[in-house]
Amino acid sequence: MLFAFDLDGTLVTREHVLPEPIREAIVAVRDAGHLVTVITGRHERDARAVLDALGIDAHYATCHGARVHARGDEHHAECCLEPEVVRSLLEHAGRSSGALAFLSARDRMFVHDPGDAAWDWARRAGHPLHAHHTYADEPVHRFVLATEDAARWRDELRGRHPDLTAFVWEDRYVEVVAAGGHKGDALARLAAVHGVAQEDTVAFGDGVNDIEMLRWAGHAVGVGELQPGVAAVIHEHIPGPEELGVAQWLRRHVLGNVAAPGLACVLP
Repeated sequence: MLFAFDLDGTLVTREHVLPEPIREAIVAVRDAGHLVTVITGRHERDARAVLDALGIDAHYATCHGARVHARGDEHHAECCLEPEVVRSLLEHAGRSSGALAFLSARDRMFVHDPGDAAWDWARRAGHPLHAHHTYADEPVHRFVLATEDAARWRDELRGRHPDLTAFVWEDRYVEVVAAGGHKGDALARLAAVHGVAQEDTVAFGDGVNDIEMLRWAGHAVGVGELQPGVAAVIHEHIPGPEELGVAQWLRRHVLGNVAAPGLACVLP
């Protein structure tokens, strides 16, 4: 079996904690001979601490599935927005009053003003920041816009670029990835890498960016507080990471027992 996990809201709590019982259960599943992977919306740099804690050093996906990592710097697939599309998105974002946009590339981010306090989180995570106007057509995995008109912006985007995939978060964040770059595509690629049939895959997620992954999986498990559209594509619903839902499910259905809760492992 291949088990695929989203991170935030699925394995990692709202306080950015990977609970130790969840980590232990996933490691035990792998030690029992199963395959485990992570498919996350995070950039690889932001996911590294959790990946290391889970012992996953290859065959995982980041940036909503736009990057399907092999080993080291190699990729099974890398889906990038075309430079002309990136320039169009930046131009359109520039006309949106109060909107903040950033581009996520392999090794750096492009933002409107690298000195703005809005990007303190990126600096803390070690992302090199560069101004939008220095963008020189390098590969970009995702475009993110914070705007009060997120739903309208997404709908306009779909009209102009119907091949792209766009997600709306919390009614004010729009994230855009290239065709072939969503989590469902990533899970299909990783299953093929491992030679695992679709019906032998299990996916866990909670967000709008997890829908295609959950829809593709042989068995789909919704975790915690589900975002719009998720309930329609899952086979079952379990508690969130604060209640150790994934750990309990794995111990009940894969490992054959339910472990007592333990201490939490706080990650950067």
